[in-house]
Amino acid sequence: MRMYRYLRAAALLVTPLVLGMSVTTARGHGDTEPAFVAVDPAVRVSFRVTWDGTLIRGRLVARSAHGFQLRPDDGEPGELAWYEWSELEARTAYETYRRLIPRKDADAWFDLGVLMLECDARGYADRAFAVAKRLDAAMTDRVYQTIAAWEAGDSEGTDDAEVEDEAEEGETTDADAADDDAPPPLHSPASGVRVRDPWPVLSAEEQVAATEEVKASAARLLKSADFEIEPVETKHFLLYSDLNRSETKRWSGEVERMYVRLVRALDMPLDVDLFHGKCVIFIFADRSDFIHFEALGMNWDASGAAGVFHGKGSHAYVSFFKSDTDAQFASTLVHETVHAFMYRYRSPVSLPTWANEGLADFTAGELIRASGEPRSHWYHVKNFVNQGGDALKIMSQSVHDGTWYDDDSYPVSHMLVRFMLRFKPKAFKMWIDDIKDGEAWDDALELRFNVTAEELAEQFGAFMEGEREFVR
Repeated sequence: MRMYRYLRAAALLVTPLVLGMSVTTARGHGDTEPAFVAVDPAVRVSFRVTWDGTLIRGRLVARSAHGFQLRPDDGEPGELAWYEWSELEARTAYETYRRLIPRKDADAWFDLGVLMLECDARGYADRAFAVAKRLDAAMTDRVYQTIAAWEAGDSEGTDDAEVEDEAEEGETTDADAADDDAPPPLHSPASGVRVRDPWPVLSAEEQVAATEEVKASAARLLKSADFEIEPVETKHFLLYSDLNRSETKRWSGEVERMYVRLVRALDMPLDVDLFHGKCVIFIFADRSDFIHFEALGMNWDASGAAGVFHGKGSHAYVSFFKSDTDAQFASTLVHETVHAFMYRYRSPVSLPTWANEGLADFTAGELIRASGEPRSHWYHVKNFVNQGGDALKIMSQSVHDGTWYDDDSYPVSHMLVRFMLRFKPKAFKMWIDDIKDGEAWDDALELRFNVTAEELAEQFGAFMEGEREFVR
């Protein structure tokens, strides 16, 4: 099978791959493979093919609606392999494909939706189609007809990739998401929003057993990506790192300090055990190993991420790689761990995307004093406001419908949370509690801050316009 792919890929080299040019390749039986478009720069990927579990690592150099070309790490120079998207797990195919297409190309999002239907992944198809319809309202009928045809022809589809609400998207790291095995949602008749049961409080003995359960799970995840790492264990965390032992212990102290600060900020008892057992943190020295682990261990395309949080049922996992500078590395560590903390705080109900990301950025900026991000975000938002930008636009973005994120999303969210905490920190804490207890975030905003979302955006804009210098 592998030789077949390489021979086929060699034929593709007859037509040069040039950025912006399409490459059409002949297929057997008179069919024509849709045009390949070059991916430049190439994207590093790792995955296992579904039909035999073969591990593939390399750089994706071209894509079409049905397949992609890969330069394998273990191939000869210039050698290309060809795969169909359907040979990947649905989630891996979705996350990889969406990073390759123009963010505002409705047709490309529609093609992704069709691809997900072909993979029997209705949940991901609906997500892609929602983005296509938002970008181009004329897509609505086309989407409806496509889904109707699929349902008529495949009423027995497995639908094995239905997507649950996310505990966060992303970072970027927009990838911070509650996985499909999260507790099933309930519905609150009062608010009409999706609500989940509060996390259960475990006894000391149950916590010990849960920690062993989490260790076993982490070991399995590492093994699935061919890693074997012994953890550094702290009171609340398990750090699996291929950095040297002393450096790993140093960072374990940083996350414990962050934990204490967040517990105090949310008026929780210091002796509380927030996590089910302990929170797992994976740290890789090389970015390629981080991407490889995410692809095989978590079934997630992290090629565009600095770090990722995953909520898997009651378990919380964070993974990332060692950045060039300690400040950047520490900021990512705190940012992603805040997502884990908020996932396990009170209930699995997620904050709105802007608040989730803004709180993570704010906490990282406050704890990592060497970080230049708070000041750079402040200047960005000053320019955003001076050019007539409206924070309400950012507040309406969501990982659920594909609208998160653009160039302004993280800076505005960061400074908006800073604004709310600066003037009403206690109200902010109660606002979070309300959301976690099932209230719609905008209803809770009116209750705790006595403003609508529109009024908050206006007040924030006026504040940023009048603030003369940045103050932490």
